[in-house]
Amino acid sequence: MEFYEMSLLENRKELLMAAGASLLCNVSCATNAPKTESHVRPNIVLITADDLGHQLSCYGDRIIKTPNLDSLFDRGVKFTNAYITTASCSPSRSSILTGLYPHQNGQIGLSHMGFEMHKSYPSIPNELKNAGYRTGIIGKIHVNPEKGFKFDYHSKYHKWKYNTKEVQKVADSAKEFLSSKSKKPFFLYVNYFDPHDPQTAQVDGLPPKVLTAEDMPKSKSAKAYNKDGYDGPQTRFGSKRPAAYYTQVKRLDIGVGRLLKELKKSGKLNNTMIIFI
Repeated sequence: MEFYEMSLLENRKELLMAAGASLLCNVSCATNAPKTESHVRPNIVLITADDLGHQLSCYGDRIIKTPNLDSLFDRGVKFTNAYITTASCSPSRSSILTGLYPHQNGQIGLSHMGFEMHKSYPSIPNELKNAGYRTGIIGKIHVNPEKGFKFDYHSKYHKWKYNTKEVQKVADSAKEFLSSKSKKPFFLYVNYFDPHDPQTAQVDGLPPKVLTAEDMPKSKSAKAYNKDGYDGPQTRFGSKRPAAYYTQVKRLDIGVGRLLKELKKSGKLNNTMIIFI
């Protein structure tokens, strides 16, 4: 497994806490921010993992190690309470992007099943673009109407139908986005498909080691599973399904490590706020 340790600004914790509390409000006001040399606006990278729970070693999981994601928490802020507006992909993403409940914006179902927002609402990418940011997306939007979101860059590898389990291609896309000669601050929205179904053991040889049922706790007791990190009883699949899930979490961690390395190589890491959800 790859390991990456971030080098962050000393005030990153304060910066992240302030932005996490009122991101849309802050960026909406950014158009009135003073344009002085001392006023350097941070780059923003928002990373989502699809169907990930708290199965990360930084949250106490004992089955696998996730050093790259742990490094974010070691140098930043780790939240222990989290809430969503709904446990469904498109509606949840619509809330992340617009700050509205799905019943307010209209995205009450999955976009590929015909559901969509009532109209194009103010959103994180649009407000940041209006504030002078260069915007990009890697992976799926999965919120309709897609044309309502103003992204300057779309990964050529990953439209929403293609999966970002190809984590090296995610890193390659990030490198392409970061290679721009633009002097604008940037917002990059990165959407990993892991650990969402279908369960894929290896993609392009990653992760190097695939977990099997033998790697899972042997007890059938839900209490024992909780003690060892896996937060649920055995299913009708036995330990095979949780093993496949953890394998995908390992690949996700490797992918985030490669993404962070591209940020570091670009020379833009120290002025970049990273939010992982």
